[in-house]
Amino acid sequence: CPANIILTACTPTATWVEPTANDICAGAITVVRDGPAPNSTFENGTSTTITYTATDPCGNASTCSFTVTRRPELKLEVSNSNPQLYFGYSFDNSTIIKGTPSGGVGPYKVEITMDRILGCNVISSTGDEKWVPSGGTSTGNTCPSSGPGSIPVSTAVGVTTNYSVTATLMADAVITVKVTDANGCTITKTTQVFAEDARCFAGNSGKAKVKICHRTGSSKNPCHEICVDESAVEAHLAHGDYLGSCLPNCATPPVLPASISRKVETEINLSLFEVT
Repeated sequence: CPANIILTACTPTATWVEPTANDICAGAITVVRDGPAPNSTFENGTSTTITYTATDPCGNASTCSFTVTRRPELKLEVSNSNPQLYFGYSFDNSTIIKGTPSGGVGPYKVEITMDRILGCNVISSTGDEKWVPSGGTSTGNTCPSSGPGSIPVSTAVGVTTNYSVTATLMADAVITVKVTDANGCTITKTTQVFAEDARCFAGNSGKAKVKICHRTGSSKNPCHEICVDESAVEAHLAHGDYLGSCLPNCATPPVLPASISRKVETEINLSLFEVT
């Protein structure tokens, strides 16, 4: 029989040369297999014993066996701690993207990337998006002193539990987490972050405030945008105002599913979200 076979998490089939038999007793020898045939598919996380029995015309029998083991399915759990961000409001402008691999064979390589470049020096010199990994190596994760940013990429090798990046963003982004196990098997998942630059400035002072959609209570002018100090934001939120720009008809911002971008909010039937 062949030696035991171990399949990776991403290799579904096993092949081998079936054994032959011979002895000194004249006549044909019958070889019977108990178990799957070569080129069969094996499920993740299983171990299958395959036995061959050879019988000669004299009634003598001999057996041999081996196992085919396939590694557990490679899995990836991606969490997004805060999918709706308001840049400029320190309590609500960052999210932690975490990738947690399992199955396959560790150690793992985890790579987290964003689908666009970092926003650098937007509106003012303090307008830099941030991309801070929990460890490993990172490229394109900081804004240069001048010029545009670059696409941030963070990688950790030898991960045994999870790997994360803290992203401070002012515009929508799709973030991809890719895991490669020790056998080269890969799995990829994405998560979307919706973000708005909620900064506004008091005249020419350069002092950044936070943009609020303020509900006036007036039927003629039910809401308008105002700029408030960060310390005043909670009080405004408490009586129905919300962060960022006012939506059409002063609608309450919906909780957006990951497949819908804030860029197409005006195409949503906002009447579903109106307060009556």
